[in-house]
Amino acid sequence: MRPRIGIAITTYNRREQLLRLVHSLRQHCRDQVHLAVFDDGSSDCTAAAVAPLVDAVLEAPNGGIPTNKNRALFYFLALQPVDQLILLEDDVVVTSPRWLRIWSRAIHRHGHINFSSTRWPRNNPAFHGKLLGGKGSARKPERWSIVSGACSGCDTTVLRRDVGYVNPLFQGYGYEHIEWTRRFLLAGYGGRKRGDHRWSYLSIPHGLDFQPSQSNRDAEAIARNAGVMAQLQGAGGFVPRPWLDAEGRRAFLAPFAGWWGQQAGGKRLDQA
Repeated sequence: MRPRIGIAITTYNRREQLLRLVHSLRQHCRDQVHLAVFDDGSSDCTAAAVAPLVDAVLEAPNGGIPTNKNRALFYFLALQPVDQLILLEDDVVVTSPRWLRIWSRAIHRHGHINFSSTRWPRNNPAFHGKLLGGKGSARKPERWSIVSGACSGCDTTVLRRDVGYVNPLFQGYGYEHIEWTRRFLLAGYGGRKRGDHRWSYLSIPHGLDFQPSQSNRDAEAIARNAGVMAQLQGAGGFVPRPWLDAEGRRAFLAPFAGWWGQQAGGKRLDQA
C-alpha cells in the first residue's frame, strides 16, 4: 500500500520561483501527493497566482520561517493527515521524475532525510571533510556533518510521537531547521550524533536543484537564534505545540479558521 504523501512549500515573496517549483512538482509527481503552499505574508500576490495549481494555500501574516514551517506541520498533522511529509523551500525545483519515489523510500527506511545541497561542491576545499561517507541512495544515503533546510522529509508517526514541532523559541531566520533535525537524530532517525561531538545527517542529492533567488537572510535574527540554539544545547526532546503561550496560540490558529470547519471532522478549532 502506497503511503499518503504531503508536500508542503513554505514561501515568502518569491512568486516566480514558487510557480516554477509547483510546475515541476506537477510534472514529476502528478496526482500522487497532496500539495499545499504556506504563504508567509507575501506582498507579490503569491497566493492568488499559485492557488489554481495546488490543493491548498494558506495565507497568513508574516511570522518568519519557524512559524511558517510550523503552519505546514500543523496542517499535515491536524487537517490533512499523511504518512510521509516533505518540506520544500520555494527556491528549489524538481529535476527528475524519480524524485518522489526515491525520497519516499528514504523516508520509509530512515524516518527522516535531508537534501545533499547542490551548493556543497565536493571539490571545494571549503567543504573538505564535511562529507562523511555514504552512496547517496535511498538505502545508503550520504552522511554529512552539515545540513540544509531546502528540502527535508519525515515519517509523520515519528513526528507525532518523538519530535514534534519546530521549536517556537526560534523567530525569524536561522538555526530552526538544525535544531529540529537534531531532535530526529537524537530519537534515532535520519543520522546520529558522533562520538567526536559532531553530527552525521543522512542526506540524498537526488532530484532537486536551486533556482536563482534573492536571499531573505537576516543577520540580526541569525544572531538571536544562535543564542536560542546555545540555550537549548542539543537537548532533544518533544515539542508538543507550535506556540509559546495563549496569545501565541490565538495568533497561530487564526489563519486556519476558514478551513477548520470543512476539514477537521467536526473538531472545534479551540480544541487544537
